[in-house]
Amino acid sequence: MAYIEQILSIVETLSPPRYSQLWQQADGSYDNTGLILGGSGETGTVLVCLDLSDPVLDEAEALGAGMILTHHPAIYRGVKTLNDRSAGGRLLQRAVRMGLTVYSAHLSLDAAPQGLNAWFAGQCGLREARPLKQLEDGGFLYLGEVGPMPAGSYAEQLSAAFGCPVRRSACEGQVSRVAVLNGGGGSLEFVHLCLEAGADGFVSGDFAHHVFLEAVREDLAVFEIDHYHAEQTFVQTWTERLNALAGEGGAKVTFLKSQQERCPHLLCGGERR
Repeated sequence: MAYIEQILSIVETLSPPRYSQLWQQADGSYDNTGLILGGSGETGTVLVCLDLSDPVLDEAEALGAGMILTHHPAIYRGVKTLNDRSAGGRLLQRAVRMGLTVYSAHLSLDAAPQGLNAWFAGQCGLREARPLKQLEDGGFLYLGEVGPMPAGSYAEQLSAAFGCPVRRSACEGQVSRVAVLNGGGGSLEFVHLCLEAGADGFVSGDFAHHVFLEAVREDLAVFEIDHYHAEQTFVQTWTERLNALAGEGGAKVTFLKSQQERCPHLLCGGERR
């Protein structure tokens, strides 16, 4: 078994909290990276996932894991009450009763030099990728070269890479210079940054209707990979890197990717009208 402090050191080697702080300073974002619950004692098993949920808690209990490592913060903005009248309150109460340590590496993991956004750029097939938003030796909103290829063909390539359907703007031109941002980057702010950088394509998630409209008006090919699939594939890579780092340091802890986490939404059929 390893002490929690030793485990936190391993986690923060791959996702230093300063990258979260730098990102917040760069664009005014809010984050809650860090230790959420617990923080003392020791454990031999850490469960790794995107989000804290009851199935993940069930799995942690079955495995005897003393710590859960999430990407998305288990508590995001200020919590004024912690009671059993909401699903979130019951979830956190249960984690406390189980004596778990919960740590969330959010923007710190996104922006680290070998973090989620850098990995996402590789998965999107970018060549010579570099962050438009540089944060020391890391950053976010990567820009690189693809193809050139038709927008429809690139959407099919992305779908195969992430194992999910891809929604795209109604632009039928070629894409060759693409910007990417994992997770929920589908905002007008990032669309305009892409245009300023000369991108003809943008890959991210959580695009609103008005953002698609703006992209079509600007002839920017936008590709939406849903938030879950854009990041879930990385959890296995993250887990492997954590285990390698633990092994190098002789820490007696095993990181396990959750097998019970599931996408929170379903995709149903239909045709564009």
